[in-house]
Amino acid sequence: MDTPAWFDLASWHLVTRFSGPSPQAILDPEPSPWFPVAGDFNGDGIDEVMMFNRDTWDVVPAAKGPVTITVDPQPQPWVPVAGNWDGKGIATIRVFDLRDGSVHDLSERIGIVKYDPEPSPWRPQVGNFAGRGCGHRRYLAPGR
Repeated sequence: MDTPAWFDLASWHLVTRFSGPSPQAILDPEPSPWFPVAGDFNGDGIDEVMMFNRDTWDVVPAAKGPVTITVDPQPQPWVPVAGNWDGKGIATIRVFDLRDGSVHDLSERIGIVKYDPEPSPWRPQVGNFAGRGCGHRRYLAPGR
C-alpha cells in the first residue's frame, strides 16, 4: 500500500512521518535540477527514491546524498516518473516532455535547442490504472 511522504531537496532525506505543519524548504539561490522519483527499482517490493537530474538526465540513488551541480537555470520541461512499464514488477524511469506529452527512455538524453512551446501545466502520473500489470500514464490538472 502506498503512503504519502515528503522529500527534502536540500538534504535528500525522505520523511515518512511527522507532526505539525507541512515542512517548508528554502532553496537558495536557484531551484535544484534534481527531482526525486519513488519506485521499486530492484524488485524487492519496497520503494526507494532515485534522483533524476532534469539538466543532464543522470539518475543516482538518493541514499548517496546530495550531488552539487552548477548550471544555468533554465526552465526544464522534463518530468521523471517511475513505473512498471514492461509488466516485470520492477520500476524504471521514463521522462515526460511537458511541451508535447511525449514519453522518452533515459537513453535518449534529449537536450533543449529551443524552449518552445511553453510546458503544459498538466502533470503526468503513472500507475496500473487498467489492471494489466504495466504502467500507464494519466495527467492531472494543476492543483489536483
